[in-house]
Amino acid sequence: MKYLISLLSIFFIISVSSAQNTVWLLNGKKFLINDYNINKYEDTHNLVYQNAKGKDKQIDVDDIFSVADKRGKENIFYKRDTLSGNYFTIPQMQDYVKGEFDAHKNYKAPLFTILGFVAGGTSAILPLDKMFYAPLIPGAATTIIGSTKASGKKIKSKYPNYANNNFYLLGYKERAKRKRINNALKGSAVGMVTGIIIAFIIGN
Repeated sequence: MKYLISLLSIFFIISVSSAQNTVWLLNGKKFLINDYNINKYEDTHNLVYQNAKGKDKQIDVDDIFSVADKRGKENIFYKRDTLSGNYFTIPQMQDYVKGEFDAHKNYKAPLFTILGFVAGGTSAILPLDKMFYAPLIPGAATTIIGSTKASGKKIKSKYPNYANNNFYLLGYKERAKRKRINNALKGSAVGMVTGIIIAFIIGN
């Protein structure tokens, strides 16, 4: 009986896994889904799918690069359209998305979280007559951080197979920049709250 249950469990897992598809988004993120279809209405063009928990979800097809099944067969939704800002060819965008994915998964930016924290904390403990300038400090810090770029040499060293792939490198750098900005914003928010608490404690 135990053997039969184990066999059925393995069969169930294999059945579920074989039905899974991988959605690659244009922002470099990916996730698994089960069955899906495309709904086309007058003002929408969405991919309707079941997530891993069996819940129905939908996402705009314009945000999707492709959907790949378990065997690797890929259904590409991205189309080159210069009028809508899609200047890359399909192979170029594929490399770009791969770069974004690797940055999203592996790029860490703790320094920018710390810088955001310091900027947020500094703005929160300004004198009352200077509070008008408080939002400018984290804002300026985030703007400066957003103007920086991840080191191309470090990316090439970490991913030598893509060292000469400009589209991969561009995707990686763009995603890394967004992660730096997000980390700075999160750090600023925590820093401001911390600064307010400290100022309140000191004031009392």
